Amino acid sequence: MNSLKDSSGDNQKIYYTETSFKYKKTKENWFKFSKLKWVALIMGFWFLNYPKPSPIFFSILITFPIFTIFIYGFKNSSFMTWWRLREMGDGKYLYDFGSIFNFVTWIVALKVLMYFDFENKAVIYYPIGVIISMLILFCILPIERSWQNGGKKIWKPKFWLSLMLFFNIVLYFFTFTYGVNCFFDNTEPIIYKVKVFDKHITSGKGKAHYLDLTPWGNFTKVNKINVKKSLYNDTEAGTVIQVNYKKGLFNIPWYYIPGNNSFN
Repeated sequence: MNSLKDSSGDNQKIYYTETSFKYKKTKENWFKFSKLKWVALIMGFWFLNYPKPSPIFFSILITFPIFTIFIYGFKNSSFMTWWRLREMGDGKYLYDFGSIFNFVTWIVALKVLMYFDFENKAVIYYPIGVIISMLILFCILPIERSWQNGGKKIWKPKFWLSLMLFFNIVLYFFTFTYGVNCFFDNTEPIIYKVKVFDKHITSGKGKAHYLDLTPWGNFTKVNKINVKKSLYNDTEAGTVIQVNYKKGLFNIPWYYIPGNNSFN
């Protein structure tokens, strides 16, 4: 009888030891992950407000998700843990990995779309479509949460968060492809002298300044380019400006007006 009690006590000690070890390890990993999130947050806002396209900032930020997978993914055997989409004690799911993936991908995607004008306008529809889908998901999640939590039922949005992660990965690959295509394009630009047909400012709270350019290169219609306010004010209708056309590292042609996006 005493031997059974001793055996039971030993098993409890082993259980509590293993549990406390796992808790300590989880806490250590969470602390490390929190520091990485702060680094990503600071660098992301720095990149967002940096006045000119920076291949260095782009390279660092675009590798953050991969670095996160390497550090926090391959250490774990469980695929769900690799996602950092693990179930908490209250039945909710933690989306730690996705928080960095979300933030970094959105920041870099925003800057790539702001910096670069592509010859084929259709290429930007794909990431924009993904972003719209993610925004819809952001709206669905709180609505579903309030509806599901009407009683004591705990909402476990595993499917929706998994879908969000999928859209993140798709957006990341678009951002990576377009960004590398332009940031590391060392081809010689083809220079066009283009006449400004007209110019206009969009109405609303966030005003945007556009120059309407006469057809040039492969364009058969008037081409509208979003420009800085200073360039807009210095340019009148009928003025001839320079447009640099580049083939792109991945053969995705893009172009820019010297001085507009701080390219040399």
